[in-house]
Amino acid sequence: MEVSFKAQFINRCNIQKYSKSTRSFLPSEVSFIELDTNKWRDRRALRKISKKWEHSLADNIYRSQKSDKKLRIFALTEQQSNFEKLDAEKVLGLTQLQDSEPNVHYIDYLQTKPVYTANNPDREYKDIGRRILDNLKNIFRKDTLKLSSLYEDGIIDFYIKNNFKFEKFYLDDLIWVDKFEKQ
Repeated sequence: MEVSFKAQFINRCNIQKYSKSTRSFLPSEVSFIELDTNKWRDRRALRKISKKWEHSLADNIYRSQKSDKKLRIFALTEQQSNFEKLDAEKVLGLTQLQDSEPNVHYIDYLQTKPVYTANNPDREYKDIGRRILDNLKNIFRKDTLKLSSLYEDGIIDFYIKNNFKFEKFYLDDLIWVDKFEKQ
């Protein structure tokens, strides 16, 4: 009998968490994980997240993984261990990727927990989306990351600040390759 783990730990990293005592943002360690949507506990966690994060891309991520098990879903979470029982309450951000070309990984969705989005001045955490991208760049550093779609105003600026560039002057050609980090 083979032991099967659920969400797989990839890396620890720091984001910024607001401290009421210092009235400033301080580093806070979080975990970057990859979910296994073939496992019921990870699917259940995604379902809980999609319900709690109403009117967000988390619902799209949950619905698309139901029909396509080849999609890769990553999360940033406050949870530090026991990833086989992913706590949906502790998930801070999600992203969905698909690999439809060799060495090219399409980012379909990137969603932070709605109360922590950049346009919320009272958010408790910052840098969630940036750390998700940093981890993806590290995992796929020899490949290309490419946006498959853009959804809201300001999204293009977010990706450009994170070293994505336009490949051909079309919105759907916003890409990242490792050489962009060195420029």
